Amino acid sequence: MKKAIVTCNINLTDSDGKSLRLLSIAKTLHKIGFKVTLIVNKCYSKEAKKFSIIENGSTMKDTLLDNFIEKLFHYFKQSIKLISFYLKILASGIDCDLIVTSLAGSEVDSLLACILSKIEKVPFIYDYDDPSPELRIAFFGCSTYDPRVKFSVFTRNFLIKNSSLVLTAADTIRHEIIKEFGTRPKIYVWYNIPRIDNIELYQNKKLLRRKLGLKMDAFIISYLGRVPSWGILPLKEMLVRFAENFWHDKKTLFLIIGGGGRWEKYFRKLIRDFSLKNQILITGMKPRKEALEFLAASDVSCIPFSSNVAAYNILPTKLFEAMALGVPIICLKSKNYVNILGEDGIYFDGSYEDFFKKVQWCITNREKLNKISSRLMSRFQREYSWKKRLMTLKNATKLLA
Repeated sequence: MKKAIVTCNINLTDSDGKSLRLLSIAKTLHKIGFKVTLIVNKCYSKEAKKFSIIENGSTMKDTLLDNFIEKLFHYFKQSIKLISFYLKILASGIDCDLIVTSLAGSEVDSLLACILSKIEKVPFIYDYDDPSPELRIAFFGCSTYDPRVKFSVFTRNFLIKNSSLVLTAADTIRHEIIKEFGTRPKIYVWYNIPRIDNIELYQNKKLLRRKLGLKMDAFIISYLGRVPSWGILPLKEMLVRFAENFWHDKKTLFLIIGGGGRWEKYFRKLIRDFSLKNQILITGMKPRKEALEFLAASDVSCIPFSSNVAAYNILPTKLFEAMALGVPIICLKSKNYVNILGEDGIYFDGSYEDFFKKVQWCITNREKLNKISSRLMSRFQREYSWKKRLMTLKNATKLLA
């Protein structure tokens, strides 16, 4: 049996989108005949137990966050720790036929994995999931000349040029890579498509609402996923506007934020300040199965990203999860979303004013929402099945042989 190393410098769980993407790559490689070893910062995933796990214990904090000098010192310290870790792997006589790295925050881990593949002379797959330079520019307010952005661009270019195969989560990123680098290396779009077992268990909204203790007659909107640092201000603005525009009728609307983390404390205080305790629920960290129950119990889901270059290049897991469960989606009108959802997307222009107009449209058009729900499920089953995605990576790895 061939052996593959899959690396990503994250805390691996069974809930967040990045972890699910990494696990799906590992599962697919296993399915097509590879013995997989996962190298992550820390592993909290039960799903990952079927693979060999190596923890490097080198959490990388992005240097764009507060306390820049402190974070920069931490960055270099952890980078040295990662270099030492990979040198030990090399010295131990690593045995592998393929190395895959998935970008997460700092690019140091991916860079070292690429160098390791060159030393071992094995194919290298670069999973360029998030457009890192664009994320830094859009969400942290950096200029294109910022040294941190420059380093991000340098490492991205190095990894793409030295890859045998590039995976990306969005068509727009694929076209940009082809435009800049040509068709070498080979580039495949690998959507963040979840595998949801026993999907029929999520079909009865009334039963789910009763189980979860949700209001039976409310119109429920859900946002599934953590609130990253760059998402705090947009979501704060959304909650403030909700407080001003919708909560006068407390029986009408209910908002679920499905996720948890360090940002929870900030938003729970915000909810208390606006007396929205009975209208907004933050679920906290939940296993993915439970998080999907909250999503399936909703009338509509939302991806409330504002209009910017990074948001236009992101296709989150929650988009496909909502499709699979038949939950209509309010999202930014970008090329990627339109390509996936077609006429069944509920698009807004990135402004809060237009977002609330679409919420009002949803509340007054329940029958149309039901039709959209049915078409979304059919579209997902027809065009985005797990089997089709399996074939994508299977065909791609054959080309590397």
